[in-house]
Amino acid sequence: MTDLPNYCLIATDLDGTLLDDRYGYEEAVAAIDEVSARHNAVVLLASSKTLAEMLQLAERCTRHPLLLFENGAGIAWRSDQLSALGDFTVGVHQVITQLPVAQGYLGLRAMLEKWRIEKGYKFRGFGDYTAREVAEITGLSLSDAALARQRLCTEPLDWLDTPEQLASFEGQLEANTLQLISGGRFLHVMPQGSKADAVARAAGWLEQDRGAPRGLLACGDAANDLTMLQSSDIAVVFPDSSGSYLLPASATVHHACAPGPAAWLNAVSQVLNTEFTDSNGNYTDE
Repeated sequence: MTDLPNYCLIATDLDGTLLDDRYGYEEAVAAIDEVSARHNAVVLLASSKTLAEMLQLAERCTRHPLLLFENGAGIAWRSDQLSALGDFTVGVHQVITQLPVAQGYLGLRAMLEKWRIEKGYKFRGFGDYTAREVAEITGLSLSDAALARQRLCTEPLDWLDTPEQLASFEGQLEANTLQLISGGRFLHVMPQGSKADAVARAAGWLEQDRGAPRGLLACGDAANDLTMLQSSDIAVVFPDSSGSYLLPASATVHHACAPGPAAWLNAVSQVLNTEFTDSNGNYTDE
């Protein structure tokens, strides 16, 4: 494992934060690598995306980020990054999820299908759509839509029923230690927990291996980022599609001007240059 004394943590959302509508992966990779090297940081990518989707970005990085996928319901890290062991491996990554391994995504889908038949709930999930349908709905390319369907522990839904049925559905989920969260375009069925919980878990493993970080900086734009932003030392909030911000600016909340790699790099660097310094007021750069 790489020795990172006096490091800091950066937990960041992807869509609407590090990424904008152009999906500039190469620019995002450059931003992650620059921040990681210049500011002695460990980056945690926390997204509703699947592990398969996130690996398309992470594997291009020189300074590999930890991956908190499907809204934090799963965590993946390279074996040389942490001493912790996952439940299973995907390539060179250790992986752990909040769903029991024996249940997995197929078990979750079977449970939802059972309720749909017995309770008459009307919805369509990613498991009901083809990759082409997901591409048409989301605007993703066909190959990216296929990656978005490679799910391990959550199911995005289009709810097609009444609010009363939705309340009943949420009750069923809660009784089975599941929850429903809004991800913008879809509602997501997932285990109890949040991005903030996944960040705390990953941070605990890092602290065991490398000592306590200087601090945690979190970046996000949407409701599913809120607990992560609120539990950080400093938050950088990005504007939503209407230009509004999830949290008001304050001593511990900064507003970024726009989403995307360039704006993300500028906003994060400004905070790191003023907030997370060592005892001498300087960074410990490599």
